[in-house]
Amino acid sequence: MGWHSTWNDDDSGGGGTGRYRHVRVQFGSPGFGGGQATKWLLIANIAVFVLVNVLQWAPLAEWGPLTARLTLRHFQLWRLVTYQFLHGSPMHILMNMWVLWMFGRVVEMQFGTRRFLWLYLLSGIAGGVCEIAVNYLISTRGGAYAGFAEIPIVGASAGVSGVIVAYAILNPNSTILIMFVLPMKARTAAIGWGLVTTFLAVQSFLNPGSGDNVAHAAHLGGMLYAYLWCRAGAQAPLDVGARLRRLFGGADRGGQYRSEGTWRHPVTGTRTPEDDADERRLDEVLRKVHEQGIAALTDDERDFLRRMSERKQDDIGFDNRHRR
Repeated sequence: MGWHSTWNDDDSGGGGTGRYRHVRVQFGSPGFGGGQATKWLLIANIAVFVLVNVLQWAPLAEWGPLTARLTLRHFQLWRLVTYQFLHGSPMHILMNMWVLWMFGRVVEMQFGTRRFLWLYLLSGIAGGVCEIAVNYLISTRGGAYAGFAEIPIVGASAGVSGVIVAYAILNPNSTILIMFVLPMKARTAAIGWGLVTTFLAVQSFLNPGSGDNVAHAAHLGGMLYAYLWCRAGAQAPLDVGARLRRLFGGADRGGQYRSEGTWRHPVTGTRTPEDDADERRLDEVLRKVHEQGIAALTDDERDFLRRMSERKQDDIGFDNRHRR
């Protein structure tokens, strides 16, 4: 697809809802450290690709793909999960993993690792159900179409499609570059892609065998599931601004977050020059979150913010011990 995400929201228009109000994050989750689930999904997909496509490991190739007959008639339901980790070609896995890496880290950071993983896998399952349902219905026409129930389905595209939709819902005004050159709002791109996918899925159903050998119904199913998941709330994570204020005890002064400056050495209970330097950097990081959104932080800045949150908790514990 060639999508690249950037962050250049216009916070000045319509109602004054700054970017930090619609960019949400689950602080304290594993995903806050840089997308652990996203990384492991990439590793798992690449490992399976090597096992099946390079080392020719037969069991995965035999028991992993999704087909309508084996799933619906023989109740081999595990295939709804395993098919998501199989890919037919280097380009197939390259495109899926690249898009997952681009958008998955942000969505995981916003939803939290556990909910992100559920979103990804369930979107993949929903997409698989849609695709085998379509293939089964086509197979009931008989004749040359009977073999559609045997067509193997592989790929992470349904789960990745769900991640893209979740990204667009959580960050509708972020800008993405289509094929690296065409800037477009995430909401607009997702709607356009959804319409095209719907058209292609309907066309593939009405004229089976004349398409492009792409599981469009799986893409559509993953997108629809993610849309319903996000719109239903899915235990939406906390507003980044509110959580920052609670976590660091800061106030919104003139549109900028500030820390209270109460940290002390964990042993002596006194402040050090390093404490002051860290506090100044924290103010800069919080200001960046306020102005550009949590996704604009570098890995180093996210790691620093996580360490500061842990340090703040240690300081709270120090206060509680010495108040007794």
